[in-house]
Amino acid sequence: GWGKRTRAHGEPWPGAGAAPAGLGPFGGGAGAPAGANGAQYTLAASALEVCRAAALLAERAGVRDGQVGVQGHSRGGSAVLQAAVTRFREAAGGPALAGVYAVYPWCGHQFLNPEVGVTAVRGIIGDADEWCSAQQMQGYLNAMRLTGGAVSWRVVPGAHHSFDREEPVALEPEAAVAPA
Repeated sequence: GWGKRTRAHGEPWPGAGAAPAGLGPFGGGAGAPAGANGAQYTLAASALEVCRAAALLAERAGVRDGQVGVQGHSRGGSAVLQAAVTRFREAAGGPALAGVYAVYPWCGHQFLNPEVGVTAVRGIIGDADEWCSAQQMQGYLNAMRLTGGAVSWRVVPGAHHSFDREEPVALEPEAAVAPA
């Protein structure tokens, strides 16, 4: 069920000596509800799935120790940021991540101690994002950086949410980002 855009994100990696793997929290796997209502599935559950997937990948033959990196867009960007936080990741049983790339993540939930250890964290968001706050992302990533993390971000002028999509933006009248 992966779309063209999702598959395109994985295409360059095999030639670079990396193996992409996809994780979709709305596909009905691992207890996730099918459908597009993100309010039925907590952000903590999404981050937990990232940690579990990273643990499975880290156990695979040919994966060098400490060489699992994750990328997430929108809700997935939120999940990979939370999975990078040392206390959450360790409690979830996930390995240290080599890197995290959070693309237009929602950062309305932030850990009091956002220390990420050795994980390199990168974020990108548009300053015209309708769903997520560029200021919240910058604040959260800066807090991670202040704990000693290798963290950087980019704010793209004039870019809206999902600015990397090839297809036009579609309104989803039944979409929910939070209960009520």
